[in-house]
Amino acid sequence: MLIVAERFGLSQWILISDDLSPQFLRRIVYSSASHQLSIVYKNETLKDIRDALDAVSRHTRHISQRALETIILQQQQEDERPSVLTTTEMEIVKAIAQGKSTKEIAAERFSSIHTITTHRKNIFRKLGVNTAHEVIKYAFRAGLVDSSEFYI
Repeated sequence: MLIVAERFGLSQWILISDDLSPQFLRRIVYSSASHQLSIVYKNETLKDIRDALDAVSRHTRHISQRALETIILQQQQEDERPSVLTTTEMEIVKAIAQGKSTKEIAAERFSSIHTITTHRKNIFRKLGVNTAHEVIKYAFRAGLVDSSEFYI
């Protein structure tokens, strides 16, 4: 849907659904094509559906109150969750985001490469990610690094 919306930049879309995950809603709302996408649940009032249609006719977007509440609730739940990573693991995530290799991290921490590899495996498992790129995205979202510390 986002790809189609980006490809057809002059189009306007209304997403009407029974159930949308908070992650999907956030992705829609924060995407670059989000100004084209309005979101309404099927069981919304007729006024909400009309508001979405009016917004589309004016080339603006309408996000239903329920969708906004879903996004806000999920954000609050994420903020309340304690960090899943240990202090050491967070330091290693920061080093990964700074472009350091496993060997470099091990040398800095006076640890073996195998220890750092184990930490990396635990980090990937705890975060539910498969690549270093996803770990770096987590580091940015968690505030462990800022763009000035990030090396490509």
